[in-house]
Amino acid sequence: MKAYPTHTISKQNDLNEVSTHWTQTKLKFLLSLRSGTSPAEDKNVYGGKYRVFGANGVIGYCGQANLNKKSILIGRVGASGEINLSDEECWVTDNALIVELKGLSLAYAKYLLLSLNLVLHQSSIRG
Repeated sequence: MKAYPTHTISKQNDLNEVSTHWTQTKLKFLLSLRSGTSPAEDKNVYGGKYRVFGANGVIGYCGQANLNKKSILIGRVGASGEINLSDEECWVTDNALIVELKGLSLAYAKYLLLSLNLVLHQSSIRG
């Protein structure tokens, strides 16, 4: 007995059937990327209430934010392609990219980017 009797294995041609029901578009029309900035020495990198994000997540705290909304961050240097989510004000260094959404929900965009497995393309990611 099959666990999923109504399930069929997709074939490559099935994608064309789905695409007639959905709108296909390029990723550049759904989001854009911009680089973070390195905090100046006077921003108190080793203290403060704002998390500082590098390429692979939080690397410290500082006294000022350069991003004031929930955002998806993508590692740009070292841990290229790593996806992080900032759910509050933070500082994003120039080792990460900030995803600017164009009509997508934050949750959908996060899973869309995760599905791309960007870490597998590290040698081709440039900031």
